[in-house]
Formats: sequence, structure tokens, C-alpha cells
Amino acid sequence: CQHFVRFYIHGIMDCEMSNCTKSIRHPKNCHKDSCIQNWGPEIQRIYETIPEGCHAC
Repeated sequence: CQHFVRFYIHGIMDCEMSNCTKSIRHPKNCHKDSCIQNWGPEIQRIYETIPEGCHAC
């Protein structure tokens, strides 16, 4: 049924925005207040599935 699948966060992708302080594209010497702090999408991996059906199924 795939309702009981557990994930873990394997990593977080770079948003690749030059005005984002979390990105590798952001200049190290930038101190603007207008810069954002935005993480990119999470990279998730399945670490456990439960073979029984759930109560919703």
C-alpha cells in the first residue's frame, strides 16, 4: 500500500541562487540585507517499508 514507508533525509540540494546565503553561488564577501536564506529540495531515501496493509487500505 506504501502508506507505511519511512524516509530519511540524505542531503539537501543547493538552490543555486546567487542571492541566497546558503548557496555556493553566493559571494563570500556579500553582506546585503536583501539576500535570502533558502534551502533547496531535500534528497530523501527510503529506509523502511512495512509489508502489511494499513487500516486505510
